[in-house]
Amino acid sequence: MTAVHAARNARQVSVFEASEEHVEITRNAARRNNVAGRINVYHGLVGPEMRVHGPTANAPVIEPEDLPSANVLEMDIEGAELHVLENLQFRPRVMIVESHPQLKSPDSAVRSAIERLDYQIESTEQMGGGDNSLFVARRQ
Repeated sequence: MTAVHAARNARQVSVFEASEEHVEITRNAARRNNVAGRINVYHGLVGPEMRVHGPTANAPVIEPEDLPSANVLEMDIEGAELHVLENLQFRPRVMIVESHPQLKSPDSAVRSAIERLDYQIESTEQMGGGDNSLFVARRQ
């Protein structure tokens, strides 16, 4: 649903999903919400596989340095956030990053990585029953 929301506010959205099942779920959600023409959904695993919802068979690995440039980067990649933040080659205007402490992506490390990239954290919200946090940050 974050892709649908983003597409309502942007000309073009690119989504990378490691699970083939979630590729189809995302495409169907885009069609049902009349934004399919603005969302490109790619089957691919961004960074190292930590925990993926659904099978990842045949999912190509996409390294952070190979991600296309974007104005907004939203990451909910189940523990691979730090790897992406440490290897990202472009600087989007806004980043939305969900931490996963249980998968070696603790809030403090995610916060530090975002700040090292010269972003100001505008808000932090607890997710998933309080285990995960969602950081919204803007480039300074």
